[in-house]
Amino acid sequence: MAEFYVGGHTLPPAFPGFDLDRLIAHLEAKLKPKQEILPNAVYGRDEAIAITGLSLSTFIRAEQKRKLKGRWEGRRRYYMGNDLLAWLKGKEDDNAAN
Repeated sequence: MAEFYVGGHTLPPAFPGFDLDRLIAHLEAKLKPKQEILPNAVYGRDEAIAITGLSLSTFIRAEQKRKLKGRWEGRRRYYMGNDLLAWLKGKEDDNAAN
């Protein structure tokens, strides 16, 4: 965790449990340039999570509800770009309806 010094003294964190390094890492991740999802590309689960910014649990829930189609190759889970785009478009439509 980052430490701040004033007059040679360490300042306590602003809030108990506050982690400035984690906040900075989160903001840096959000500020990364967006990557385009290519319809004919194949994305591994980690890639799909990174490119969309959504969590693993969100992907799993979408697959369980049959809103997102994934494919197994051995022990790895893959997604087609067009399936990701269709799913994200569906999420957008769901949010607009609410």
